[in-house]
Amino acid sequence: RGVQETGGGGFVGMGWFFFFQAEDGIRDAQESRGLGDVYKRQSKGSIKLCDLRKSSLCDNTGVTFEEGQSGPQNFFTEIIASICDASFSSNGRYIFSRDFCTVKVWDVAMPTKPFSVISIYEPIKTKLVDLYENESIFDRFNVASSPDSNYLCTGLYNGNFHVVDKFGEVNTQYEISFNKKTQTRNLPKKFFENLGNNYDLSKKILKLDWNQKTNSIAIACLNCFFIYSPSI
Repeated sequence: RGVQETGGGGFVGMGWFFFFQAEDGIRDAQESRGLGDVYKRQSKGSIKLCDLRKSSLCDNTGVTFEEGQSGPQNFFTEIIASICDASFSSNGRYIFSRDFCTVKVWDVAMPTKPFSVISIYEPIKTKLVDLYENESIFDRFNVASSPDSNYLCTGLYNGNFHVVDKFGEVNTQYEISFNKKTQTRNLPKKFFENLGNNYDLSKKILKLDWNQKTNSIAIACLNCFFIYSPSI
């Protein structure tokens, strides 16, 4: 089920996953679990939802999901607003989009405003200068949907990943351990703590996935592979 890229940015054929390089950054696309709906994420923080049954070109067609920037702006604003990853929920009703600090939950029927905006781990913002200096601020973290579409999981630094409900009410942080004693804690909204020098920016969880049949989460960190069965 391969997909061929054309020189003009169009595609020939159908496939479950494809991506291409554009002038403004890497974009990629993914087929929904329905009949041909595809999202394409863009480096500028917007998502375009297209129907490949109507057109194989997504640049000038489809629905754009984008939230205007508000509040104070600084040097890091545009960088951390860039979308790292996006994924359809298992039922196809929502799109989970991950930027550096948050996950936005979009209802596919409401492109003008996210259903919810979830802050993954607010204290990470105190490390933006360090992350920029070692270029980790450009890391791309995956986001995945639970089988019932009510939860999502995504990774971070210090060997942490988070399982959050789609409303952002329950945010459980898992800290992986090589001795099989994983620590968990529930983070309340507006949670904050000081991150010391022992906060490990090299122990990052970029790649993960949520198996839709076994309800288990596969995690890759450093040179190890972990499988978890979350209690939700």
